[in-house]
Amino acid sequence: MGPGVLLLACLLLGASLAPSEPIVYHLVIEEGSWAEYEVLEAGDVMIYGIVIPEGSLINFCLSGSEVLPVNWPYGRETLRAEWPLCDVYLDGDLIAKNASTYLIRPFWPAEGGFWEALAELEDENARVELKGDVVLVELRVYQPGFSLRWEVRKSDGLTLHYELAGPEGDVELSMELEESRLNKPKSNGRASSQPDYLASCILAAAAVVAIAGLASLATRGGAEWS
Repeated sequence: MGPGVLLLACLLLGASLAPSEPIVYHLVIEEGSWAEYEVLEAGDVMIYGIVIPEGSLINFCLSGSEVLPVNWPYGRETLRAEWPLCDVYLDGDLIAKNASTYLIRPFWPAEGGFWEALAELEDENARVELKGDVVLVELRVYQPGFSLRWEVRKSDGLTLHYELAGPEGDVELSMELEESRLNKPKSNGRASSQPDYLASCILAAAAVVAIAGLASLATRGGAEWS
């Protein structure tokens, strides 16, 4: 065996033994896409530091994205996904710019295989149910003890209905899609930032949603979905 063949064999063996990177699933809509929701119920909840009244309209306009892991179950990174950054408007007034939508997620990654991969991670704290072109996602967080529920259109990742309930099961925030405009991607990919994942998640959670009487929205001790 010649030295060139031996070198090639060693390179191929090294590549096969290298640890595989988690798959990254991407958004399938382009920046400028937007979705507007009517607030059906609102308890003691604030979004981006603003009290949200019932009957108001919240508009999320996609302004960028960030790649974050799904550290679940048991804190193990199993896949990564591209999540939206948005300009957020309350009744037409800008309340957040290029902000994380952690815990709300008006737009989900819908790249081929994402929903099936997510469903494989299901346990007693999270449920993913595929019903035709609609996906039901439910997540319970131990600390501070709230639950989240989304109804998402499978084909493009658009959230149709969102609900956040407090520790006693009372609905703190419920939103229904009113209107949307989604732009198809003009290219195969979008540049995405990759921040310090854990710090990013905790800070984003605290910045996005706050419920009166709950000390923290960090997800330590429970399921952690970005």
